[in-house]
Amino acid sequence: MNERFEQFALECYHRYSEHNVDLEKFAKLIVKECAKLAKAKSVSIVNKAELYAEDEDELTSAQAIAWQFLVLEKEIQQHFGVD
Repeated sequence: MNERFEQFALECYHRYSEHNVDLEKFAKLIVKECAKLAKAKSVSIVNKAELYAEDEDELTSAQAIAWQFLVLEKEIQQHFGVD
């Protein structure tokens, strides 16, 4: 099992549930992690573009791509009803 999943499972331990894990909390943590990854990718794209873009067009293109990752973050959160 992925190390992050194991960490999530520990965070979601619930003594009285069927599997000793609060599955709803576990699912929310996974969704939040996916959204966080999309946001981090957006920041990474902008940071790299600011360092390596050779002109304004390249920087603008990178910013547009980064914006799509921010949109993806929000769509993931809305789709699963997680903030």
